[in-house]
Amino acid sequence: MARIFSAHASLQRCARTIEKLRGVSFLMTAALILIAGALMPNRAWAAADVPATAQKFAVFCTPLNDACRSKIIGVQMDSSFSTPPATDCEVPDGIEHEEGYKAIVSWLSAHPETASMSTEDGINAAIKALWNCQKSIATGHTSWGAPDKIGAFVTFCADAKNYVICANQIVEASTNAYAAQALNGKSDHCSAPDGVETKELTVKVLAWLKDHTEVNGQDTGTGITAAIDHLWPCH
Repeated sequence: MARIFSAHASLQRCARTIEKLRGVSFLMTAALILIAGALMPNRAWAAADVPATAQKFAVFCTPLNDACRSKIIGVQMDSSFSTPPATDCEVPDGIEHEEGYKAIVSWLSAHPETASMSTEDGINAAIKALWNCQKSIATGHTSWGAPDKIGAFVTFCADAKNYVICANQIVEASTNAYAAQALNGKSDHCSAPDGVETKELTVKVLAWLKDHTEVNGQDTGTGITAAIDHLWPCH
């Protein structure tokens, strides 16, 4: 099994590395890169190595590779946390990550009019055209492929073979709160304290959710956030 990591300590180390390569939103980009590669610590994410124009990016990303995934993540995070806020869209909740990456690359390949666009503008154009700035799509699952309601999520996570998906989903909620606090100086929700490893975080959140059946009907992300808020009330 892949090594369990301390999400926030790893986030900080990854952020320092990415800061040497990119210009903006280092911390949140690192957070999402960590999440997308959670439990796979030895994979390389070289967003700086992708082509600068959209059509060359589409060719480079066929077949899809980690540098392309990293670039797409980074573009969305830079838009989300820019100052002033950008008007670009994001891939909606409910679209699985790999499905979204492939759809963006396929759209760029099918639209030669994007040839002269920067890679960043091309990615943003693809996301807007594909999903029309929807925040979420009711697919029955989250972007990690887990059930999108807490009751079904707890049952799904009781099967050991789904551990990585469930851990990613839970780490995402904690790391998003941590990154929001670090970037904006405030967060509406809490993160797990430094030193809490992924295994401990996952086990405790799932146990809390199992014991609090009143949240079974909530969206998976909302329920996980509630669990973290109760377990580690903004330590």
